[in-house]
Amino acid sequence: MASAAFSEKFTRALTQLDEDREALHILDGIILSEPARGIKGDTFRCLLGPCVYVFYHKGTALYIGRSNRGLSRVSARTHAAKEAIETCDDVHFYPCASIAYSKLVESKLIRELKPAYNTVGKGD
Repeated sequence: MASAAFSEKFTRALTQLDEDREALHILDGIILSEPARGIKGDTFRCLLGPCVYVFYHKGTALYIGRSNRGLSRVSARTHAAKEAIETCDDVHFYPCASIAYSKLVESKLIRELKPAYNTVGKGD
């Protein structure tokens, strides 16, 4: 039920947005933050392939991971570093040329940054 009401409210707000500046108040509570910084299409496509990601909180690395399929791993609901995902305030992505390179980059970053939530591979 709530989902249908949300969908109706959202659709109505988007329709009115172009027609009536007053409609902006309808979006309160639907849009959760300012738009994220835009990225170029080529950069986005790089983030769909092998990459390494680092979750930071207040400038300190919490968790470093890698993905063969880029953003899909980071957004997985079953991610082992769920707490790091929930508490991070910054995320850095390092697109890599291959899966083998992503393994090397991940290992190097773990050794250098010593993130709190990494246990496997730490100090390798």
